[in-house]
Amino acid sequence: MMLGMVKGNMQLFSVDQQRSQALEVHAASFAQFKVPGNENPSPLISFASKTSNAGQVTSKLHVIELGAQPGKLPLQLCITLSPSFLMLTVITS
Repeated sequence: MMLGMVKGNMQLFSVDQQRSQALEVHAASFAQFKVPGNENPSPLISFASKTSNAGQVTSKLHVIELGAQPGKLPLQLCITLSPSFLMLTVITS
């Protein structure tokens, strides 16, 4: 493990689809957000990941809408952070 690397795992389970997905992340949070065009607020999950491949460190913040309305693509955002980025704290109200 490289200096400054935080290892963690999360298992995300969908009750509707009765399946789970394993993610290698080190910080995660859920929130509600009113997506433009949607009548009701959408549940969001945000999580941070930091990986190393052949000595190249990649830090990312992912924000994904869960349970998007039928026929609409879910809101997805992935931000690549500086390689010197050490830690992220996700805070929601």
